[in-house]
Amino acid sequence: MTDRTHPELESLRRQLAEAERAQATLKREFELRIKELERSQSHLQSLVNYAPNFIHIVDANLRVNFINRGGSELRPEDIIGSKVGEYMAPAERRRVRRRLRQVLKTGKPTQYEFKAVGENNTQAWYRTNAGPIDQDGQVVGLVLMTFDISGDHYRAQTLREDKQAAESARIRDRALLNSIGEGLIVIDEHGLIATINPSGSAMLGYRPEEILGQWFPRVVPVLDEQGQAIDTIDRPIMRALSSGQVISEQVRYYRQDGSSFPAAITVSPVVVAGKPIGAIEVFRDLTRERELERAKEEFVSLASHQLRTPATGVKAYISMLLDGYAGSVSPRQQEFLQKVFHANERQLQIVNDMLNVARVDAGRIIPEMVSTNVKTLIRDIVDEQRLTIRERQQKLEVMLPARSVEAVLDPKLIRMAVENILNNASKYTPEGGSVGITLSLVGDLVCLAISDTGVGIAAEDIPRLFKRFSRIDNPLSTSRGGSGLGLYLTQTIVALHSGRLSVDSALDTGTTFRIELPLYSKAGRISSKPEATR
Repeated sequence: MTDRTHPELESLRRQLAEAERAQATLKREFELRIKELERSQSHLQSLVNYAPNFIHIVDANLRVNFINRGGSELRPEDIIGSKVGEYMAPAERRRVRRRLRQVLKTGKPTQYEFKAVGENNTQAWYRTNAGPIDQDGQVVGLVLMTFDISGDHYRAQTLREDKQAAESARIRDRALLNSIGEGLIVIDEHGLIATINPSGSAMLGYRPEEILGQWFPRVVPVLDEQGQAIDTIDRPIMRALSSGQVISEQVRYYRQDGSSFPAAITVSPVVVAGKPIGAIEVFRDLTRERELERAKEEFVSLASHQLRTPATGVKAYISMLLDGYAGSVSPRQQEFLQKVFHANERQLQIVNDMLNVARVDAGRIIPEMVSTNVKTLIRDIVDEQRLTIRERQQKLEVMLPARSVEAVLDPKLIRMAVENILNNASKYTPEGGSVGITLSLVGDLVCLAISDTGVGIAAEDIPRLFKRFSRIDNPLSTSRGGSGLGLYLTQTIVALHSGRLSVDSALDTGTTFRIELPLYSKAGRISSKPEATR
């Protein structure tokens, strides 16, 4: 029997050994899985504890059983055991707890936002995702994950405030555009009209809705001041778009009914990142201004002509009386006649100045440019003024270059300009003072300086010097008289020659006027050593 059972025992032993080996393998695998699970649990615990968000686990009574460490500003022991919402305002607390009880009842997750006191006792905004903890089909608690959304809230609030401010600014700007009396047109980079204010559409004879979105060059034809059509590419608004520069011009605009009007326009490009993306044009109707200016010029011209004729007759008869054509006159009578004669001379000068101003404003003064010896011209002017300056007991100093200075200019107009300044220099210099005139050549410019040691001009009065009918009060202004037109004419004459007129002055010290004229031609080389003429 022993022999028969022996194989069976061996088989059982083998089976038992294999079972023990399998059990050992399973044990090792189980131990490895346990270790892996422990590592995963530890890793998960670490992630939860130090997550930057707030993670709470609460029971069915909304009491906190767990809170992670990384997301909480408070110690866990200060929170665990307390009910959700202890640190909220009462109204917020009631609202949040109602939402959480609903999750406990329905098992459906929810999301809500609330306000609370954040770090440094500042108000903060949070968003919470609340999910149920299910055990055997029953909700036994909640997992709450809370995010600090204060930054998003403030950004959203800032955006809302910025939007409101932008809308207020848009309404204000629209009201401003609608109220201004000048026309305003905004075009895009393609030349389409994006905006036009009521004044602009009324000037052009359109309703705003008729012109918006239209191509500006087509809907508003334009002429230059000579009445010639301007090519599309040369229109001011197109030049502003292409160049990125501000353009100011006077043109004629056509209305919808075919009539036209003179307009002063200023076009400013709208530039983004160095590229023009549109333009803004402001324009006004010059019709009324032109009519007033024309009426004024006609009045000045007519009045000047009407005044000149009798004044010239008075001058002739006074001269005849002084020359004895009506018999001898006593010294006393001669004194009175001389005063009348000089007063008449001043009247004629004023009338002549008014006539010249009228001609300038009407554009009827056109320089007749000829090659002129400027040195000879200045010497002739000085010789004519020398007697008057001597009678005023003033010293005259003239500095001219050794050789002649040839320039292309209108000698009559330049004579008028220089005489005006030289006469003013003597007129506003007291007896015993000095008047000087210096001619020089600097590069391609003829430079003329006329100086005096007179009463001078205050700095704040200098900008008014070149305005029409402007008179500067000084100790000699009443006795010497004047029309207030001489310097206006002088500046205009210099500008007609593409020159420059400047002044340097100080009270009780004197004044120096400088005229710079372009030298279009010259003969010989000017000596650097000037000659003095007295």
